[in-house]
Amino acid sequence: MNVEKFLQLPITKDFTVIAGHNGLNKAVQNVEILDFEFSPDIHHVRDTIFTPNSVVLSSLLFAKQKPEYLFNAVKNLIELGASALAYKPVIFKELPEEVLSYAEQHNFPILRFGGDEFFEKIILETMAYAKTQDYSYFLETILRRLMEEDVTQEQIKSILQQLNKPFEKYVFIANLRASDPIHQSRMQSFHSLEPLLKSGLICSYKKSLFIIMTHSSQQFQFERVLCEWLALYAIPTDTITFGYSSCYDTQTGFPIALREAFFC
Repeated sequence: MNVEKFLQLPITKDFTVIAGHNGLNKAVQNVEILDFEFSPDIHHVRDTIFTPNSVVLSSLLFAKQKPEYLFNAVKNLIELGASALAYKPVIFKELPEEVLSYAEQHNFPILRFGGDEFFEKIILETMAYAKTQDYSYFLETILRRLMEEDVTQEQIKSILQQLNKPFEKYVFIANLRASDPIHQSRMQSFHSLEPLLKSGLICSYKKSLFIIMTHSSQQFQFERVLCEWLALYAIPTDTITFGYSSCYDTQTGFPIALREAFFC
């Protein structure tokens, strides 16, 4: 993820970017807390205090009596490879202009908390999102292989085992595409169906979305059930094109179902 994605988390959605707007593409691999590392009482700041590509959270307590220490802190964070500084406006509502100008010049994002967000909760939500993204990338890689490569029956079984899902005997697949780029963001709402897919999954592929369902019966009314779910969750479909596969044996016809739904 990057700083821009970090700002889209539910807990950070009220944060404000007050400097370094051109640095929002910086990678974020960790979130850490800054307490007194840049206090004048600490004489040696080791290069390992903060890991590179981190968002650093702080109440800026270390500079309570000496606002001039803020400039040194931002300068050091940039030198240490931090991705951004996010501060809670408790000690300082606004930061000195020289600090903001320096951050802007170096494309270093400074973020202001929107309210009373807890440091620990921000860290937990960020790490949970990162794990989800890793799994999403894993799923996309798996589906791309099934879509684009000639895989053997043994390879199909092995891939399905890697997905670690309780797949049933038969597979049904829908492929969804937005009618134009403006409505691409609507595709995210379909992920809310994930809890209903006990024996299936949802995964992106190129500019489309696969909704995959398996069932013990060959007569399962997948299209009807999917429409009922969409109505239940009030998910708009007026700008979405649907392609459906026929029913296939999960262990042998998974790739065929994917391609059929995609090209349909």
